[in-house]
Amino acid sequence: MTTPTKLVGPPNVGKSTLHLRLTGSRAQMEPYPFTTQFPEPGMLPFEDIQFQLVDLPANAVPAESGLGLGQIAPWLFERLGVVRVYAKLPGHRAEKSRPFTLRRRQTLADVAPLVHRDLVRALRHARPWGAPGFEGQQVGPEHRIADGVVALHS
Repeated sequence: MTTPTKLVGPPNVGKSTLHLRLTGSRAQMEPYPFTTQFPEPGMLPFEDIQFQLVDLPANAVPAESGLGLGQIAPWLFERLGVVRVYAKLPGHRAEKSRPFTLRRRQTLADVAPLVHRDLVRALRHARPWGAPGFEGQQVGPEHRIADGVVALHS
């Protein structure tokens, strides 16, 4: 996923502390407002994907106490409509360490160029696993993707 998620809010509320705790960034934290002068990117891991979080200068999870920190990545995953697709060749196992990440409502045709540029023209159908109601059934390129494994056929 290429769209960064931005942390915005009033000064001195803990955005940088939250960013540091979630991403391990080198965000500066001081007990006075307007410490953050420039955007600070960081990566928030969630299962087998990552969200890019950007701590922005001042413009509400309590970061100091840490309450609720473990719920932020799953919340982002759901609210941003992220879908993980693990492409596999027929007869082979899916590579489950690096999924393709797309948005809900995208189709198999949107997955094809991420897998291989020639697959855009050659994709005939796919067999998704993990999609309710379509487990292993043949579907066309217009099929909307869901979190799971997809065998692509050209």
